[in-house]
Amino acid sequence: MEIDVGIVMPVYRQESSLFRKAIESIINQKYSYFHLVIVIDGVTPNVISIAKEYASKDSRITMIPKKDNSGTNVALNIGFNFLQKNTNVQYLTWVSSDNIYYPDFVGVLKERLENSPPHVGLAYSGFHLIDDNGKHNNATDSWNARLNQPKENLINEYFIGYAFMYKKVFSQKIEGYKYMPVEDYDYFLRLTEHCDITFIPQKLMAFRLSSPYSNSLQIKNSLEKRRRRRYLLHLVRKEARQRRNISPELTIIFPVSDSPLQAKQELEKVLEQSFSNYKLIIHDLTSNGEFHSIINEIPDVRIQYLSTPNGTLDNILLKSLELADTRLVMFFRRGNFRNYSHLKELVHSFNSNPSAIKISDKFPEFGKVYKKKTLSENQYTGSFGEKSKKKTLPESQYTGPFGEIYKKKALSEIYKKKALSGKSKKKALSEKSKKKALSGKSKKKALSGKSKKKALSGKSKKKALSGKSKKKALSGNQYTGPTIANNRIIVYIPFNNLNVQKTLPKNLHSNSPKENTHLTEEWINKRIFIFMNFTLKSLINQSNQNYLAFIVYHDSSRQFIEKALQNYPKLPFNIRFVSSSEYEKAVIETLNNYKYFYELHLYSDDAYHKNYIEQLYHYRPSLQTKVLICQNGYIYDSITDELAEYYNLSSSFNCLIYKVTDYLKGVRHNIFQPSETGIWTGAIRLPHEIISERVYINHSHKANSAFFLKDEKRRIWRNKKGEPLNLFGKTITDKEEKQRILQEFLGSNYRMDT
Repeated sequence: MEIDVGIVMPVYRQESSLFRKAIESIINQKYSYFHLVIVIDGVTPNVISIAKEYASKDSRITMIPKKDNSGTNVALNIGFNFLQKNTNVQYLTWVSSDNIYYPDFVGVLKERLENSPPHVGLAYSGFHLIDDNGKHNNATDSWNARLNQPKENLINEYFIGYAFMYKKVFSQKIEGYKYMPVEDYDYFLRLTEHCDITFIPQKLMAFRLSSPYSNSLQIKNSLEKRRRRRYLLHLVRKEARQRRNISPELTIIFPVSDSPLQAKQELEKVLEQSFSNYKLIIHDLTSNGEFHSIINEIPDVRIQYLSTPNGTLDNILLKSLELADTRLVMFFRRGNFRNYSHLKELVHSFNSNPSAIKISDKFPEFGKVYKKKTLSENQYTGSFGEKSKKKTLPESQYTGPFGEIYKKKALSEIYKKKALSGKSKKKALSEKSKKKALSGKSKKKALSGKSKKKALSGKSKKKALSGKSKKKALSGNQYTGPTIANNRIIVYIPFNNLNVQKTLPKNLHSNSPKENTHLTEEWINKRIFIFMNFTLKSLINQSNQNYLAFIVYHDSSRQFIEKALQNYPKLPFNIRFVSSSEYEKAVIETLNNYKYFYELHLYSDDAYHKNYIEQLYHYRPSLQTKVLICQNGYIYDSITDELAEYYNLSSSFNCLIYKVTDYLKGVRHNIFQPSETGIWTGAIRLPHEIISERVYINHSHKANSAFFLKDEKRRIWRNKKGEPLNLFGKTITDKEEKQRILQEFLGSNYRMDT
């Protein structure tokens, strides 16, 4: 009989005795027709000697040593890629290097899959919990009680456990493992989109809760790792929901007006709720936006951060409702969530009582829960629209709708009736009062008649929206363009796939006269060093990490690239090097269930402001716009530490906008137009919009081949019309101001060389 089961055991560091017990528990399986692949994920002496010992004794064991530690997901993919080549192997599983697998483990799982209908592709079973000494834990029964669930529940809770096996035919329909330490969860979410599951109510293995080198123990002992796991957990859930067209059910509005540290503790409680299908809009009302730094410590794909310095809770209500595109809305109140399942139970009660006006006896700490058809203006006794005497009113003093869940439509209708301030709340503004209704500087310039053309500021003054087009532009409900929910942002970072030397005008100074210098190992090593210590800092510093970044290299450079990367820590999960021939495929694989795709351009030695990704998610371009151009930024010479304001008419810092359907059909916006000021200067010829803020740093350094601060400083390039293509602005001379600006781009730990 041929071997038909493939097993992968990844291992990095492990106690020798536990490692031996794990291997022997596989060797001693009653069903013996399996192949065990032990992948050594970073050589450690005791591990590799033990693996060699067993591989030399048993022909069913293959050892694959790997010099550097890259993580469980990488090791699994190496092992399964090896097994995929064996045409006889039809069933796959993986095991940990510290667990015990009972003699029936392989045989029972394989038999269940073999005897199940063809559409069943994943079998899993119960398990025991044990400590390092093999003693059973009393929590075994409670952990096993939640295992037998329909696959539809998997998107809300991981219940597959640690004893599983799946059919090879279904594994070939999806990509391999990723997103350590939630690699199993992500993999099974994708796998079960192609097959059904079956549960075996039998305990087939023993899971060690706290072995010295286990991922679970490391996560338990590290707040940073727990937060990273939570971030990835909700990232894979978000991706799964997008693939399945499942929209968020609830929007939570989370205001922060005082006590940021206390608000941080409350935020952790919100993020730990077992109910996860919500959006979280954080309104920072502090005077200096100090809660933003806290958000950076607690990243989460569900968070949308907004800063309204010295704002009031009243003022954010309407803005929040406009941003909330979910059926339900909750205004968070401190002390709302006292345990892990409060929000889940509340939403469940809301959904299971279609005729209820309120549900308050079971959840008194949450206040009242209203339904759309039963909520009227007279039933509401809060303070919608009333101006607070304080600029920052603490949540505890607010008597409005905080802590309650509403149908969004009902809440919007109430707010429209209540939003007008003072005694005139219930009366529409008359024609005479319109001139007084606009606040701040705009009070003196009502948008009426001929004055409409003067109301819009800056360069847009000449393009006032009028008539039907104005109403359409101002109506949030009619907007159908890119949003945070339907848009995929990918940062395209050319490394050495574009030969800049060939694109330069002949009379332009070059620091690298040799042709194809960018393909040499020396050049690659220098530029990877700059990327790691400059551009990567900018990417990691982004306040919104919901993006992918592909650093694209020339196909012939793969060996040099991989060798150079071994000298640096592993890149974050959303940032990776890909070859030029792999780039478009890598992009397309990430576009499922997205309507729009932003291709954001950034050189491998430059930087974007920390809030730029977040800004793009909330920017609403015209439907005709094909590119966003960043004209204003800074130019920085890291050799001399000179920093100055900089302007480029059609800079390479731009963002191409695609409909995903168009991109998949082969539509590409051609902006490649080499000139003295860049290679993507053709962007200005496309339908475009200008990002006015200073959001980029153009970096001049020793390894530059085509860009030097001294050249930009002494010469202004002009187009045929005589318009300046570049302008060197004010030099930042104050050292503290210079440091502050650089840290906004590169992180609070960045320091200028002294």
